[in-house]
Amino acid sequence: MKIRLALLTVLISLLIPAQANAAITVDQAISKEYIKNNGYSEVTSEAVTVSKNRAEGKKYYTPQEQRYNNSNKFCKFFRNFYNYLDPAADDYSYFHHDIKGAPAYSDL
Repeated sequence: MKIRLALLTVLISLLIPAQANAAITVDQAISKEYIKNNGYSEVTSEAVTVSKNRAEGKKYYTPQEQRYNNSNKFCKFFRNFYNYLDPAADDYSYFHHDIKGAPAYSDL
């Protein structure tokens, strides 16, 4: 009886740490599908993609930034004027500006 109890205790103690942990790679963890499937927004996945490409030294522009970059000079002028009037408007410079120690006119 004591041997059965000892074997049962050893068996249970061996089974407890055997968890099913799924390992994922870094590339999988920063993919758009993985981020969206874990409840984050499209904007968050775009921010992660832009940050990853910037860290690798690649240029990456979101579809909204590409549409802005491909627009004509009149549309850009009115967009910049609107951004000047409304500081909360997105001017697509969040990830694409150089941080400097002294403030500039574009920081206003």
